[in-house]
Amino acid sequence: SERMFSLKNADLSILGAIKQLPAKDVHITDKKMVLNDQKITVLFLHDEVLPSTFSSMQKLYLSNNCLQSLDGIEAFTQLQYLSLTYNQILNITELWKITSVHTLQHLSIRGNYMDKHPMRKELILHYFPMLISLDGMAVTPQIRQTIIKAQGMELTILPFCLMLIDEFHRLQGILSALQLSSELPSKGKENLSIYVAALKKYEGLSKAVAYMEKQANFSFTTLET
Repeated sequence: SERMFSLKNADLSILGAIKQLPAKDVHITDKKMVLNDQKITVLFLHDEVLPSTFSSMQKLYLSNNCLQSLDGIEAFTQLQYLSLTYNQILNITELWKITSVHTLQHLSIRGNYMDKHPMRKELILHYFPMLISLDGMAVTPQIRQTIIKAQGMELTILPFCLMLIDEFHRLQGILSALQLSSELPSKGKENLSIYVAALKKYEGLSKAVAYMEKQANFSFTTLET
């Protein structure tokens, strides 16, 4: 039997949104899908069978929805244009689930929680080498190099920096949920000191360190020996 979707009691997926749209409002071709403002909460449900045409989709518009995760984005392997503006995506690591790394040319993500990530542009431009626009800003080879070099970043340590910052996001969320103080326990501070000292050896990472200090609500300066 056909699955019924309810915005109150169940997640709404791309296929669910398409089913409940009036025919006149369906803007989907074999290369382009426009599903803005549909209150979509997940890309796909576990029991859904995806049309084979999704793998050849080149343009996907999912702005102004309720997405927190990009699980399932792997189905779109040939994307050239992707709009995710004004959703609820928290972690920038959700973007790493995109498989069309070498075809994606236009990406829009403004209006998400991950917008606050201090190294958003650097990480995205490093991960998606073919991007020519990010949030409407043209990305020329010169701009790409300028952005990366301006931060004095060593690309080999980007995964390490990302891991630390995402860990602070996770911890902050747990503490907030428990309505506890956002200050880390002293034992946690001691364990983090060695990583912070290593990070500060790299020129240009003061921005990342300052962001992590703000998230953890204490100063790493007191950890140094």
